[in-house]
Amino acid sequence: MKLKGLPVITIVNGNIVFEDGRINESIKGKELIFEQDETEKENKTRVKSDSNVDIGESIAVGEDITEKTAEILLDTKAIIVNAEKPYRYVSGILSPIYCDNRILLSYPDKRKIIVESYLALLEREDVQFDVVAGVATAGIPWAAMIANRLDKPLIYVRAEKKEHGKQNAIEGELGIGQRVLVVEDLISTGGSSLKAVQQIRDAQGIVDNCIAIMNYEFEDSRNKFNEKGCTLLSLTNFSALSKKVLDRKYINLADYNKIKEWNTIPKEWGKKFGFE
Repeated sequence: MKLKGLPVITIVNGNIVFEDGRINESIKGKELIFEQDETEKENKTRVKSDSNVDIGESIAVGEDITEKTAEILLDTKAIIVNAEKPYRYVSGILSPIYCDNRILLSYPDKRKIIVESYLALLEREDVQFDVVAGVATAGIPWAAMIANRLDKPLIYVRAEKKEHGKQNAIEGELGIGQRVLVVEDLISTGGSSLKAVQQIRDAQGIVDNCIAIMNYEFEDSRNKFNEKGCTLLSLTNFSALSKKVLDRKYINLADYNKIKEWNTIPKEWGKKFGFE
């Protein structure tokens, strides 16, 4: 039986009950195929989990996740660019770009788009996993939202083992041989993410993929992920962001070239431009 363009139906005792109260014939033992109206198909691309359960709203057809995410980061000031007064990272690197994706959590509408984008990218790349793992601390809320939408188990990985109690590095239940998706908010050097990957592997979990909102696209981090045999996915990246900043005239061409050079030589950049 093929039902096309149905809005809302209810199954009662094997019968289809429509919104207006009409009752269709018994469907026991028959296969149902639900089809979207063509207009709806044109407007939305549905995102599905590997169990074929519809997981939600979606990204409009033709909308570029990379571009949209870059716009959101700039609109919410989660990304700040200042080539004259660089910021110092925990790693010691001086940077003309500061990214704080935690700000996104305070914007429900933007937060929803980010989660939908995570789901769309995972579907697009056909990433298969059993468990979602958040990297403490910034990756945890995004991992939790992804796990909730997909009805998947959630764990999170601490930067260091607890010094008390069970002294866990991994919180939550992880079974031997389970496939784990590692969720981060930002990839710079890749150190914290790859440490989490290794901790999960040490616990006999399988990790093939890590996904983040933003990737600075450092050659060093790319090489590290390749060496670990872990595919890195991101919603947006330095290339898209730097172009968007220039297009919006947030910086001039000289500063654009300066931040592009930072992306090539992040460790030497501060000294080259006289900031240290």
